[in-house]
Amino acid sequence: MSQSAQARPVDIGRVIQPTQPARAAFHRLEGSPVRKYFLYAPKHATPSSPIVVLVHGISRNAAEHLFRFMLEADRSGAVLVAPLFLRETYGQYQQVIDPTRRTRADLALLDIVDDVARRTGTTTHRIHLFGFSGGAQFAHRFAMMHPQRVASAVCCAAGWYTFPDPDQPYPLGIETHPVAGDSFDVAAFSRVPMHVVVGSRDVARDKSVRVSDALDDQQGSTRLERARRWFGSLETAAARTGTPDPGRSISIIPRAGHSFTEAAGRRGLTGIVFEKFGLTPTALLRKSKP
Repeated sequence: MSQSAQARPVDIGRVIQPTQPARAAFHRLEGSPVRKYFLYAPKHATPSSPIVVLVHGISRNAAEHLFRFMLEADRSGAVLVAPLFLRETYGQYQQVIDPTRRTRADLALLDIVDDVARRTGTTTHRIHLFGFSGGAQFAHRFAMMHPQRVASAVCCAAGWYTFPDPDQPYPLGIETHPVAGDSFDVAAFSRVPMHVVVGSRDVARDKSVRVSDALDDQQGSTRLERARRWFGSLETAAARTGTPDPGRSISIIPRAGHSFTEAAGRRGLTGIVFEKFGLTPTALLRKSKP
C-alpha cells in the first residue's frame, strides 16, 4: 500500500460508532512478576473491537510503538496494547520463556490482554500480534505456543527464528517445547495467517544478530535471508500437515534498513501491518457490507 493511499481519508462511521473519548495510558498489574503495558483505546472502540498487540525490540521502545500506530487505530477502531518486557524481569523475552530466569512473557501477555478486556469492555478472545526485531522473535514463538489466541501475526525483521522443524530442539526447532510436557501443534500454527516483513537493506551483521555456524547454515546470514528462509519453512510445514493456506505472506520493504522509527515513519510500516491484519478502513467497510 502506498503512503498516499494510507493517508486517504475514509468514512468508517458505518463500521464503528464512537462510544467514548480516545485515551492512552500506562498500566501496571498487581502481583509478581511485574506486568506493565501501554494502552490506547480510540473513541471508536466497541466491545467487538480487535485488539492489536505491539511487541517492542530489545530497545524496549514500547511507548513509541503505541504512538506510531495510533493513527491506524483511530481509523479502524482497534485497541492498541504495547507490553513492556523489562530486561531485569524478562531477560530474553524473545524466546518467550527466559532461559535463565524462567520468567514467562507469554503468560504475562495473556494476563495483560485479560486486563485490557476488563478495562475497555472488549470481548475479543484472539489478538492481532505485531513484533519488530526481538519483538518479532517473541511474536512468532508466541503464535507457535498459543495459536488459538492469535487471529493473525506480522513478524517484522526478526534476528532469527524458530523453524517448524521437528528434528531440531527449541528454540531452533520444535522437537522440544520450552514448557515441560507440552508439544507444538504444527497444524494449528499453520492455520494462523503469518505475515513476514523485512527491509530490503536489512543485511547488516550487527551485534544484535545472533551468529553461529548452525544458525547460519539453517537460516542464512542476514535478517533478509533469514526472513525468506523462515517463510519457506512455513510453506513446507503447512504442506506436510495438509493445512490450507490461511493467507500467509512475505513483504520486502524497499530501501528500509533495521530501524523501527524509519520503517514506521518513512516506509509505511504501520499501514502495511494493518493491511495484513485486514484492519484498514477499506477492509472493515467491505466486511460490514451485507
